[in-house]
Formats: sequence, structure tokens, C-alpha cells
Amino acid sequence: MISRFGLIAAAVGCAIATTPAMAQERAAEVRVDAVRLEPLSQTVPILGRLVASQRGEVAARVAGAVQRLEVQVGDRVQAGDLVAVIDAARLTARASLANARVLAAEAQIEAERADLSLLEQERERLARLRTSAAFSPAALDDKTREIQAAVARIARAEAQVDEALADLTLAQKDVDDARIVAPYPGVVTQRFISAGDYLQIGEPVVALIDDASLEIEADIPAAQARPLVPGMWLSVSFEGEPAGKTRLRAVVPDENPLTRTLAARFELAPTETERFLASGQSVTVDVPIGAVREVVTVDKDGILRRGGGASVFVAEDGKAVPRDVLLGEAVGQRFVVVDGLEEGELVVVRGNERLRPGQTISYQQPQTAAQPLVTGSAS
Repeated sequence: MISRFGLIAAAVGCAIATTPAMAQERAAEVRVDAVRLEPLSQTVPILGRLVASQRGEVAARVAGAVQRLEVQVGDRVQAGDLVAVIDAARLTARASLANARVLAAEAQIEAERADLSLLEQERERLARLRTSAAFSPAALDDKTREIQAAVARIARAEAQVDEALADLTLAQKDVDDARIVAPYPGVVTQRFISAGDYLQIGEPVVALIDDASLEIEADIPAAQARPLVPGMWLSVSFEGEPAGKTRLRAVVPDENPLTRTLAARFELAPTETERFLASGQSVTVDVPIGAVREVVTVDKDGILRRGGGASVFVAEDGKAVPRDVLLGEAVGQRFVVVDGLEEGELVVVRGNERLRPGQTISYQQPQTAAQPLVTGSAS
């Protein structure tokens, strides 16, 4: 029979055998990021402005009284949308007159061709009389000259038809131009006329700006502009807002002799065009200066600040291994690493606050991708 003391001892022994310290440690789930080797150059902020590649005044192509205006300042239009209508009554009448001239010229051709046909028949009749005593060489020669004159009249009538058709085309174009349309999409910024005004050819109707074609123009010191390569991406900020990206389209090879600067044009990234932008708005572009150097960088989320120093947890053989690091300048969402880490090492960036040295961790390999040029502010 087992004593009570024996049962208690057995229970205590089982409890000791199943304590957490004796059980297998559960791996902590974390997220890691690779230490990268990236190009870095110092930058200097250059103040630029937004400009529209398409803007200007929509002008009248025909003269006439304004019948109605279809847009207001601030209206958005698409290419081909109606902007204004000029009274086209006189233009329509002129087109009708031109059409009548075409019909008259075509009728004249038909009449001349009928006369030519008769003259050719008479000449054939005279030619058949060559063996007859009634044959007259002079009459045959006269008929030939009459035929030549008829051919010339037909040629002149055909030229008149061409002239009348050209006049009709111009008249119809004037009728079409009485409807003034937007040449490109944009926003109406100014109206120059009202209903009832009389327009001359070339006078402005409205001012239009294509705000979808905005790009950045910045005057960059020539020494800094010459090394720039079209297609490179630079950081840009809009009136103090968080920085985005802009792509260099071109550096205009026309140096300003007073400021010794070159004008550069930058395209906006698709994500930047989603914000409200206006022509003339101030923009700051971070232009690289000096030589590009390769630096080791680490994600900011991996840095732990303790006792005035910086450290990280490095994933090694499924364990969280602490590592002291010496950091340089901040570059976007990353720090330059002066000492303590090497390219390719995996640093814990999520879940690192609660880790213990040597603790087992579970993670997925991070996806690596080519990085754009990293820039930092020049001191």
C-alpha cells in the first residue's frame, strides 16, 4: 500500500518535470530586414517651382460677334469641349455662296464638254469629205482650231471648279471655327470676353492651363547641374510636406550669365500628381553634390537606444544575438552604420523590444529589391 507521503512526493516530482524552464522554449515571431550597401551622396536644397508644359490663351480663328460663352473661370474642360460660339450666320451664307460657285463651275464644264463633242463630230464629217469636190481644207483647219479653243475653255472651267472648291473648304472651315473649342484638357483661369462682344481674328477668348502636365523647373548652379543625368530620381518636398520623388527630364544647355545657373526640368512621380498642385507653387529639390559613396545602412526600426548607445538584435542561426552599433547620419527611413554591422546581415525590426539575448526567433526572409539613390542633407 502506497503511503500518503509517497503520493505527495510523486506529485511534486511530476510538477518539477513539467515546469516552463524544463520545457522547450517557444520561438518568438519577429520581422527582420537586411543590412544594405547603398549609394549615398550629400545634397543641397534647391528652390524650384511648378510650371505647366501646356498653358496659354485660346484665341478666335474667325471674326464675329460672340453668341454665347460656355465656360466660367475654374471650369475643367477636356480637349474638344466647347468654350464659346461666334454668330455664324454670315459665315454660313458665305459657305452657301461658295457652294453655288462650285455648282456653277461644274455646270460650265458640262456645257463646254457638250460643245466640244459637237465640234469633234463636225470635224469628222469634214474629214470624210476629203475625196469629195465639196471638201474645204480651210474649213477643216478652222474646225480644228475651234476644238482647241473648246479644250482650253474646259481646262479653264476645271480650274474654276478647283478654285470654287477651295473657297468652299475655307468657308466651311470658318463655319466650324465659329465654335471655339479647348485645344487640350485643363482648367479655365481667365475669361476675356462676354456674350455680345465682337472678336477679331487672333483675339483671346479664355486662358487655359493644363494642370495635368505640371513639372518642376529649378535653376541649379552650373557646377552642380552638369553631373546630373536625365532619368535619375531625386527627393522633392512641397512647401514643407514630406518628401516625395521627382525624375530629372532634362537640363537646358543655356547658362544664365548673371546667376551662373542652368534650368532643369523634373517630372513628377505618379504618386505626387495625386495631391493638389498649382502652377507657380514652390518646390524644394534635393540636388546631389560631391562624389557618390557606398555606405552600409540599417532600418530605423531595428535600433534600440539603451544607456546613450545604440544596439540591434541580429538573427543568427535562429537566435536573437545583441550587437552594439555605431551610427552615422539618418537617410530617410534608415541609418548609416559606421561600425557593427555588415551587408546582408538580418536585423530584427519588429518585435525586438521584448527579445532576450539568445532567444529563439521565427521569421521570414525579407524581400530584397534594387534601391534608388539615397540622399542626405549637406551640412
